[in-house]
Amino acid sequence: LKEGSPSPWASQMLDRRLMAQLEDPLSVVTGALPLWVRTLPQQCPFLFSLEMRKKLMRYIAFGPAFAVHWMQEAKVGSFLRRRATLQTELNAQTDPRKMQEMSQELSNLEEHVIRSSHWLGTLQSTLAKVQRGDLLRQSERALELISGTGHLLEVQFDGETGFGNAVTQSFYVEVSKALQDRESNRIIPLWVEDDGASGSEYLLCRRGLLIRPLEAGPQRDVVV
Repeated sequence: LKEGSPSPWASQMLDRRLMAQLEDPLSVVTGALPLWVRTLPQQCPFLFSLEMRKKLMRYIAFGPAFAVHWMQEAKVGSFLRRRATLQTELNAQTDPRKMQEMSQELSNLEEHVIRSSHWLGTLQSTLAKVQRGDLLRQSERALELISGTGHLLEVQFDGETGFGNAVTQSFYVEVSKALQDRESNRIIPLWVEDDGASGSEYLLCRRGLLIRPLEAGPQRDVVV
């Protein structure tokens, strides 16, 4: 079996049945999903595709507000992204004819989104300003602040003007790199080391990061 290929045990029939359950917004938001929807993917994850397991996690792991957010994203997310792009282009446009065309398209998109049966509103977000140094400590603090709010985290780097989804995604990329830093992992060992053949400053394990088991002692106490 090649790395990244689907599991030979994954069942398309089970995927379809799980998808049908997750397509019912009332059941998802109220937590009234059948027992097997939660237990079977936990006990036998190999029976479901990776994409379906990711969708299930988004819909049930972060509470009703995020479940609604992800359901809307699946149904009208492409229209919302197009609307944001179009609004940016419209703000920079000077040609009256182009401005009229863009305004009409923007109006059509907004009407489509609002009339959609899947649209309930946007999820509130909390803006956190962080510095590019010591990202792990700052990210931990930011997540502590929003953990009980049900808000999305939006990040802006201190001293920079950019913000939005792209900047927030960049923040998560930088945090993931910091977690995989080779030197930091030698000081506070979290992951099993790779063979170092790549020469990269980051751990690059072919099959992903593996948590490093540690014996009881001072080193383990620091990690915990």
